[in-house]
Amino acid sequence: MRSLPPFFVMLVLIGSSAGPARAQPAPPSAPSPKLSDEAELARVVSQYEAGRYQECAASLEPLLAPGPRQLQSPSVLESARVVLAACLLGDGRGADAEAQLAQALRANPRMPRPDPLAYPQPVVDLWIRVRESLREELRAAEEERLKLADAAAQQQARVEAEQRARLLRLEQLASEEQVTQVNRRWIAAIPFGVGQFQNGHATLGWTFFGVEVALGAVSLGALAVHLSAYRQIAAGHRLDPIETNSQLSTSFAVLQVSSWTLLGTAALGVLDAQLRFVPEVRQVRRRPLPEELRRPSALRTAPMAAALPGGAWLGLAGTY
Repeated sequence: MRSLPPFFVMLVLIGSSAGPARAQPAPPSAPSPKLSDEAELARVVSQYEAGRYQECAASLEPLLAPGPRQLQSPSVLESARVVLAACLLGDGRGADAEAQLAQALRANPRMPRPDPLAYPQPVVDLWIRVRESLREELRAAEEERLKLADAAAQQQARVEAEQRARLLRLEQLASEEQVTQVNRRWIAAIPFGVGQFQNGHATLGWTFFGVEVALGAVSLGALAVHLSAYRQIAAGHRLDPIETNSQLSTSFAVLQVSSWTLLGTAALGVLDAQLRFVPEVRQVRRRPLPEELRRPSALRTAPMAAALPGGAWLGLAGTY
């Protein structure tokens, strides 16, 4: 027997020490993508239409139970409960079918009656019986829903009214500024209502101004008449002595009364301004809002044009 070459013996030894070849694990299969609610329901409806009621119910129950596969759309969830009720009724589980319809009606008291063209009459009759048995409960639930909706609408209206009032107040504050005017004592010593105007007593200031101006006008008029009579006498005009003396005495009397009254009124005005002196007067002054804070105008205009036979028409359209 011939001996094997050393190189061949070494390959055999290496191969035997490596042991049997291990099978590579198969890669994990990718999870099937989650279907939409409508697609999940359509898949189950095909089982119902094929008459596989037990299989249909087994497929729908996980979709209605809390979990990752639960249907999320309210309308699809409602339709799924009707389909499940139809499958349970076909499988002879009438009590479970009634429970599913009751749950659907409680979730939506306005739930419409199942379409007789899509579901057999027993399903429609069962829905009518369940709805009749839950009439009072559904009516109370609907009243509570309307009450909550009305309360929510009122709350929303209050919030919007408060928000509008707040925005109007902020707009008013932004469009106004307070200016502090420092008053002076010497200005309060000026007659003709100047001190009253400085103190912010405008009505009284106008009163003193009008009375003192009127008295000043009367005094000047009486003085002019008195001086005119003296000029005529000095010029050597032949005048009636009685009439001239009466004119001089009357004008002098009017001049005295109006002058002293003017001085008294002016002193009274100055005294009032000093006694009721206001060191500072704060005034609110309007200022324009920045462009970015102005409310847009309610009137919107846009140019319009149209082609007419032999020419064109141009116009301006506005909307409020």
